[in-house]
Amino acid sequence: MDKHLLINFVVNNDKLELLKARINRFNPLKVLKVQDHEIRHSNVLAWIFSPAESHNFDDKMLKRFLLKVLLKPDNDDVLDNMDIVYELQQKSLMDMKVFREKYHIDILLVSDHHKIVILIENKVYSVEHSNQLDRYHKKVKTEYPEYLIIPIFLTLNGGTHKNYFSASYDDILETIEFMIAHYKDRTSGDVIVFLNYYSEILKEKYAMDPELKRLCKEIYLENKDIIDMIYTVGNE
Repeated sequence: MDKHLLINFVVNNDKLELLKARINRFNPLKVLKVQDHEIRHSNVLAWIFSPAESHNFDDKMLKRFLLKVLLKPDNDDVLDNMDIVYELQQKSLMDMKVFREKYHIDILLVSDHHKIVILIENKVYSVEHSNQLDRYHKKVKTEYPEYLIIPIFLTLNGGTHKNYFSASYDDILETIEFMIAHYKDRTSGDVIVFLNYYSEILKEKYAMDPELKRLCKEIYLENKDIIDMIYTVGNE
């Protein structure tokens, strides 16, 4: 390996320093390692989707996410009745109760008033096992026989499963950013700060924000030889 190239790449590389600073920027949710644990993501999402929680967005966050997912082209085969979308748009979901790990389901939302059940199985890192999605769906149908059931399979990039609506963390990110942009006056500065921290985690870990992507591309194009060399040696 050419030591000269390596030293020039590492020492006084402003863009590399900027990249390191961006990645290592303080985020209390990183300190808590929220980004590395599925259960902690589910805790955040349960808080976000609960109309009764302290974010004061009422049911707007839940409805935004729900309607976005139902209307995704990938879910056309699952959505067999478009009237459901119009009805949900008009309904108030303020009575929706949110449960964590009820019947072992990551997030279960129940509206007894409208007889609606939303089950969300969240797979950030792990994969489905033992036909659990089929079992959860069957369990909910048994426990709530007269209810409209909306099963959602949430993965990083929108994994699919029969009878489940596909959702991705991009859908979560878009929902949060929409609420911050259009409804921030409804809530406190602390809530906005928290949501921004969580959005940063999603952008960096899963989606990568455009500015970070641009910076990485510039660093690679300007230092292609040494980066390729490091990669080659590292994989020997």
